[in-house]
Amino acid sequence: MKMKKIKYLLVVLVIAGLFSCNKLDRELETDLSQEQIAGSFVNVQNLLNGVYSESRSGFLEINNEAMMASATDEAEHTNEVNQVQQFNQGSWNALSNPADVWGSYFRAIIRANFFLENAAPEKVNLDAFKSNPTTLQQKLGEVTRWRYEARFLRAYFYFELVKRYGGVPLITKTLTEADISTTQRNSLEQCIKFIADECDSTAAV
Repeated sequence: MKMKKIKYLLVVLVIAGLFSCNKLDRELETDLSQEQIAGSFVNVQNLLNGVYSESRSGFLEINNEAMMASATDEAEHTNEVNQVQQFNQGSWNALSNPADVWGSYFRAIIRANFFLENAAPEKVNLDAFKSNPTTLQQKLGEVTRWRYEARFLRAYFYFELVKRYGGVPLITKTLTEADISTTQRNSLEQCIKFIADECDSTAAV
């Protein structure tokens, strides 16, 4: 009789344990929707930071130890195995380019386009600042200024691409898969005009 009670008790404990585990397994939503991103002041600021993050910092652009001047007659890099020597030896090509920025700068341009499509003063939720009209106006001004920063950054990245590759595809919106397959290079003149117009427009503000 005692053994039956123990077995019964064990069965109850096992069943209770199974049900309690199910209650702990909660599905958490970790992805943000486009509306949630555009509606948050901090998220919008982080979107712009993502555009800035693709820009190079410092002077040692090649392998973090050689200046671009070492690829010209201006300077000579003492490390003979550094990739910058490929320019001096004429051994660089489309597949092996020490100063290749095509991927990272187009990624920055895509991020800038996404930012410009989603970050607008009327979309960002600034309710937390409504109690202070001065702060509210300041935050609205920041979001507006960020849009001009993103446009200038996009023009800057295009300038860096054009001076390396000539005419490149001018992409000013988020592309679909169908768009990507039909995207072609613009002429050098079109690219230069776009860069100059964007710089003039943002400098005025």
